[in-house]
Amino acid sequence: MVAGTARSSEEVDAICRPFHGSWSSPVSIPHRELVTGFKTDPDAAAHPLGLIPSPPTTASYQRLFGPSQNGDGVPFLRWLGNSTFVAVVVTAGHVLFDSVAGYALARLRFRGRTLLFGFVIAVMAVPGIALLIPRFLVLNTLGLFDTYTGMILPMLVGAGGIFLMK
Repeated sequence: MVAGTARSSEEVDAICRPFHGSWSSPVSIPHRELVTGFKTDPDAAAHPLGLIPSPPTTASYQRLFGPSQNGDGVPFLRWLGNSTFVAVVVTAGHVLFDSVAGYALARLRFRGRTLLFGFVIAVMAVPGIALLIPRFLVLNTLGLFDTYTGMILPMLVGAGGIFLMK
């Protein structure tokens, strides 16, 4: 090929085609995770990247989705339900409260509006991890630690959402 000439789309496709399948090959990470689910605990610890479980077992899935014969099951479906409930309530709270606050800051004229918007920007500048311990102390003092209210209440309104809605 002469320098300076462009390749046709067919040539580019022919060059790239062998690499298309590599992303969905059996060596991909989701396949490895699925295969690891069929390994025994010692086999998974000894050969974490092995692609063939030896011997294959469904014990980990039985432990995950239901009580097993020895009673060491985990309440996975309960955890999934809790996470779904919290995510739905927090999302609804963000949509409701962030849009109302953003509308008020964008359309309504009131005294202190610029100062309030500056406060929203300042809150966005503080990393969330810096508020982790103070948030824990407040929730623990109010008796809301380890409750649905304690998980949902701090996440109902977000400065980033207010900024985007404005």
